[in-house]
Amino acid sequence: MAEYDWTIKQGQTETLTITYAADLTGYQARVQGRETFESTATIFSLTSSPAAGIVFTAGATASTAVVTLSSTATAALSAPSTGVWDIEFYDASSPPVVISPVRGGFVVLPEVTR
Repeated sequence: MAEYDWTIKQGQTETLTITYAADLTGYQARVQGRETFESTATIFSLTSSPAAGIVFTAGATASTAVVTLSSTATAALSAPSTGVWDIEFYDASSPPVVISPVRGGFVVLPEVTR
């Protein structure tokens, strides 16, 4: 699992591209941010199905998730603040196969120009 600390500027559209070296045809993606690993409440939550902030593309040798937090979503985040986030790729089997290739911390920087 890779670690990536994400800096999010309040009020700005934030895009993060994650590439995984495998064909994940039939998989979906989800991202969540929380204050701590133990927190039950999410600060942000995005999915690829239904399309809500993640565009997921499976390819023969690599699969890519483009994660986008809209300017409206980042403007609603408390700043300054910190938390943790991760991404999961999962399929529809029962139980689902879940791959979590990246996680890390995030920091929300306050917006100056509004």
